[in-house]
Amino acid sequence: MAPDLTLQRVADLRRGIISTLADGKFHSGAVLAETFGLSRTAIWKQIHSLAAYGLEVYTVPGRGYRIAEPLELLDRNAIISALSDAWFKKHGTIEVNFETDSTNHRLMQRLPGADIHAQALMAEFQSAGRGRRGTTWVSPFASGIILSLGWRFESTPQAVAALSLAAGVAVADALSQSAGLVTRLKWPNDILCLGGKIGGILIESRGETTGPFNVVIGVGVNVGLSDGVIRAIRQPVTDVRRNASRDFTRNQLAADLIGSLASMLRRFERYGFKSFINSWRELDYFQGKEAELIFADRKVRGTVEGIDDNGLLIMDLQGKRQSFSHGELSLRLGV
Repeated sequence: MAPDLTLQRVADLRRGIISTLADGKFHSGAVLAETFGLSRTAIWKQIHSLAAYGLEVYTVPGRGYRIAEPLELLDRNAIISALSDAWFKKHGTIEVNFETDSTNHRLMQRLPGADIHAQALMAEFQSAGRGRRGTTWVSPFASGIILSLGWRFESTPQAVAALSLAAGVAVADALSQSAGLVTRLKWPNDILCLGGKIGGILIESRGETTGPFNVVIGVGVNVGLSDGVIRAIRQPVTDVRRNASRDFTRNQLAADLIGSLASMLRRFERYGFKSFINSWRELDYFQGKEAELIFADRKVRGTVEGIDDNGLLIMDLQGKRQSFSHGELSLRLGV
C-alpha cells in the first residue's frame, strides 16, 4: 500500500475498482490508473488486495484485469423501488454498506441509545460474519445477501424463542417469491435446498422485563457461490442461482427478504408463533428422520417428531418423547 493512501482513501479506491470491474469485462491497468489517479503498480497492488474479499481477478497481459463473474451490486434505490411491503416502504429505513465487520453487530451497537426499529442494514462483505455457536459465515464479496433487520417490540412477545423459526418461514417465502425456489427448514435456523444449506438466521436481542424488547434478525443467503468456495465449505451448501426456476435480481431478492421479514414481525407481534406453526411444519426437512442432536458436552440420537406449539424440538429417544429448547444445539442426520 502506498504510504500516502489513508484508510478511507483505500476503502474508496477498492469500492471504485470493484464497481468498475463489476461488469465482468477487461479493464486495462493504464485506464484504471488514469481513472483513479494512481500508478499502474499501485493499481496492481489494489487489484491483488481484492483476494481478501474472496474475489477472483484474472490478469491478462495486453488486456488488463477482469473478475471471474460479473457482479450485481446492491443498490439502495433499486431495493426501495422493488419493495412490495407498503408499510416498510413508509416506515422503514435501508442502509447498504460496502464492507462491515458484522451487520448484526453494527445494529446491536446502536442500542440502547438509538432506535433500531424497522432498520435494515446490508453489506456487500462482512469481515467477521457470524453464525450460531460462534461459527463464521462465509460469503465472498457480493455473492450473497447479508442482511440484518432491527425491530422493537413494546414488550417481550410470547414464545419469543420461536422467532427464528418464524423468520425461517419468512425467508423461505421470499426465496419462493423471488426465484421460485422450493426450500425446506432445519431446526432451528437453517434454510435448505435439495439438502444443501442455502441460508441461515442469527437472532440477537436486548430488553428489559417490563419494557421494550429489541431484536436484530440476521439473515445470510447464498446467491452465487463459486465452485471453489462450495468445495471449501465443510458442509453441503448450495445457492440461489443453481436452483432458481425463474430469473431474479439480487436487489429484488433483497427487497423481498426485507418485506417478508417485516411482514412476519408485525404478524408475530400480533398473533405470536401460532400463526406460523403449520407453515413451519410443512417445511420441516427432518420430520420423521433419524437424527443426532449435539450439545456442548453430549449428544442424543433418535427420531425427529417435529416441533411443539412453542417451537421446541420434539424427539423420540428409544421410545421416550423429549422436548429440546433453542440454544447451543446442532442437528445432524443420523448415519
